[in-house]
Amino acid sequence: MIPIDLNMGNQQNENPERITTILLVGLAAIFLGQAIQSGNGAITKSGLVFLALAIVFSALSIYSSRFKLLRVSGKVVWFVLLMGLVLQISEMIAISPVIYGTPEALNTRWQFQVLVVFAGTCALISISPEKWVAQVIRKIAIVLVFICMFLAGVWVIKASPKPFIDTFYVHQSSALALQQNKNPYELSEPNIYGDLRFYGEKWVKNGRMTVGNGYPPMSIYLTSVGFLIFGDTRYGILLALLISGAFIRSFTKNRFSNLAAFLLLFSPRAFFILEQAWTEPFLIMLLAILVWVCIYHPKWRFVLLGLLMASKQYLVVMFPIAFLLLNKDYRPREWIKPITTTIGTALIVTLPLALRNFQKFIWDVGLSQFYQPFRYDTLSFLSAYAFVSGKTPSQYFSIVTLVLAELYVLLRANYSPSGFSLGIAFSILMFFAFSKQGSPNYYFMVIGALATALSVLPLERIDTEPYWPRRTLQAKEFQKNE
Repeated sequence: MIPIDLNMGNQQNENPERITTILLVGLAAIFLGQAIQSGNGAITKSGLVFLALAIVFSALSIYSSRFKLLRVSGKVVWFVLLMGLVLQISEMIAISPVIYGTPEALNTRWQFQVLVVFAGTCALISISPEKWVAQVIRKIAIVLVFICMFLAGVWVIKASPKPFIDTFYVHQSSALALQQNKNPYELSEPNIYGDLRFYGEKWVKNGRMTVGNGYPPMSIYLTSVGFLIFGDTRYGILLALLISGAFIRSFTKNRFSNLAAFLLLFSPRAFFILEQAWTEPFLIMLLAILVWVCIYHPKWRFVLLGLLMASKQYLVVMFPIAFLLLNKDYRPREWIKPITTTIGTALIVTLPLALRNFQKFIWDVGLSQFYQPFRYDTLSFLSAYAFVSGKTPSQYFSIVTLVLAELYVLLRANYSPSGFSLGIAFSILMFFAFSKQGSPNYYFMVIGALATALSVLPLERIDTEPYWPRRTLQAKEFQKNE
């Protein structure tokens, strides 16, 4: 069976189950973008509503091919998701991407707006029907989108040179420490907030942090690239965001993969994530590269999986979802090599820095995370419950929710790149939606995983047989059909 030719104007080639899934995934990404757009990720009533909708649509997308939903035409799906993209572009233009910008820079926000307007226009041109715009013009438009978004990101970094957030200072000082051959985990930075609003008591001693860097070595290496080249770690984050978009659109190189990439790049708070120096764009980049490797060079997929799992703590607990990257008919003994490859890769990139002071590494990256205080201001249903009831729920509630989410994924998702991406997205979404700290960067990671799944969905088989044996042939046939 050849892959779906999802030419959205061709009714003969449409597969109702796949098109419905694409609609659900796209809506989940759009609504989640709106959730963190409301209040910059802080808890709001509208944010909770959008978050709930994102959960519903992402859950349905995992199971949509297994039961009958309302069937919609490809043209309707395309129109709905296109309107979502237009909404995101307009919001990015209308609302300032920074909250710690200097007065001088904010007076020049028109430059950022012009860049986004031009980039958005080029994005819409690039996904217009072939009979409207020549192929060469669409290719030029795509290049211009990435150039303009890079320049817009540079404006954000310069407009907010020293954002008042600990992640920025942690990344900067850690990158400098690496440059000077010092251990980032042994740093003791001052508490910039002056109180314990965002930290537990064990995080601060005599006004200084007991946690040098709360990120795994892989994240420290990646964030240091921007510092070593440009003097600001956020340049690396910006490049990671653009690389993510480039890989997402490379899966099929059709209008739908371009739309998926643009839903990520024009997500309303994408540049806010950049200003705050959150590292999720690196995770999205690694996920997108992993899926690309799954399609074209599958023997390396578990090496990339190891890099992804080693990049942030919460991805470690997503390891069960990795079974969706195995052939469905694998026997248990055939799991040994993929599992050891994944774990071995993660250890190779982690241990050199971790072993320099293993006790401090365990505290910074592991144990200290359990002492983080409950955040009443973040976008989480537990925060809403605490606000209404006046009671602080147990942090183990998020663990139970995660286990149930992963069981649902493993029982209902397809064994494919899209199934893996959707599984990662839904599990992370559920984990933080019922967590003590539902920060916007976590939800941005979910948007990236949903965009990745959205792009690769048209490439996959209609049925639920193992995807891998015909992966390269399918990719070539699909691009030829397009």
